[in-house]
Amino acid sequence: MTSEEGRSFRCSEQESTTGHQYSDTEHSLSGMPWGKLLPERHPKMHPRVSSTSHDEAFMGTPTAVHIPVGASPGLVVVHPDDRRLYVSNVQSHSVSVLDGDCTTVTATVPVGRHPYELAVSPDGRRVYVADSGSDTVSVIDTASDLVCASVPVSSAASLAVSPDGQYVYAAQYRPGTVSVLDGDCTTVTATVPVGRHPYELAVSPDGRRVYVADSGSDTVSVIDTASSLVCATVHVGRGPVDVKASPDGRRVYVVNNGSDTVSVIDTAGYRIAATVPVGAGPLKSALLRDSRSVYVINARSDTVSVIDTVGSSVAATIPVDETPYNLAASPDGRSAYVVHYGPGTVSVVDSDCTAVTATAPVGLGPYGLAVARNGDHVYVANSLSNTVSLITL
Repeated sequence: MTSEEGRSFRCSEQESTTGHQYSDTEHSLSGMPWGKLLPERHPKMHPRVSSTSHDEAFMGTPTAVHIPVGASPGLVVVHPDDRRLYVSNVQSHSVSVLDGDCTTVTATVPVGRHPYELAVSPDGRRVYVADSGSDTVSVIDTASDLVCASVPVSSAASLAVSPDGQYVYAAQYRPGTVSVLDGDCTTVTATVPVGRHPYELAVSPDGRRVYVADSGSDTVSVIDTASSLVCATVHVGRGPVDVKASPDGRRVYVVNNGSDTVSVIDTAGYRIAATVPVGAGPLKSALLRDSRSVYVINARSDTVSVIDTVGSSVAATIPVDETPYNLAASPDGRSAYVVHYGPGTVSVVDSDCTAVTATAPVGLGPYGLAVARNGDHVYVANSLSNTVSLITL
């Protein structure tokens, strides 16, 4: 991996004390960006893993239970019926299927090598898995929990599904393209050249546009889904690693990890409406409070920046536990959940008082995060303890 490839993904400069040894294979899966693998495989993502017992008391009331899954669980997605969740197991080349209460692993689905990224179709009939080690996308039929298709797609760094479920978009980091697949993933219908090292993508609420964060060229490519062509290229900050479209489609928020900013794109003319300075090493964002606020986790300053979307400015900065690496919003937009990789905790941030109201211990090396659609549960994939934690709210 070149220095150019690594420059965009700044997380933590702390030394690892886990004793984990990293092989060349772990560091070079299909030329993927290291930040897209599990955090412990990123050269700057070696935080101190807390030795504090996870059975000790913690602030607030959430409780967590843990269930074993495969080796090095990466990400987790919840089925639309809230009764199942799917977990990618990077080192055991499988996807675990759990019941919604995390009491049982109902199936273990073999897929391609080193699965990581996951997406679920809006109707829940399909789960899409990016197999970074075999350059494929596997499709799981959720009725049988078996792989029903596999299509060649090299170095897929991100997956997104169109609102109608007819298309799947895969950002291909190494070739700098986005593959467009039909919903059953039987064929690649188009391959769209974008900027260098596309890292993350988002589909507009109406399905007419796909926004691609090109981490190597400091741009966002805008794909017209009717023609499968790039219709605009917007220059943003350095190292864009996260992109979110507002529910009304009028704004796109881009997290620039290399310049510690968030770019706000006005989709009417695809221009930069604002550039908002945030904390050090921003990684992920989420829209809360009916899209009146954008929450951004800052991995190097251990904070959450709260951006007021009306004024496009930081309204609050919330101190959180160390190494915040992932973020998700509750369905009602009233709370944000922050995963802390080093200490193995999840913070609950209340959007009304803009403060941490609870902290729950989970497993070792947590990263993957999902929230039940009814808001009752938070699920966390723990990459070092090979478990999934269920937090009941």
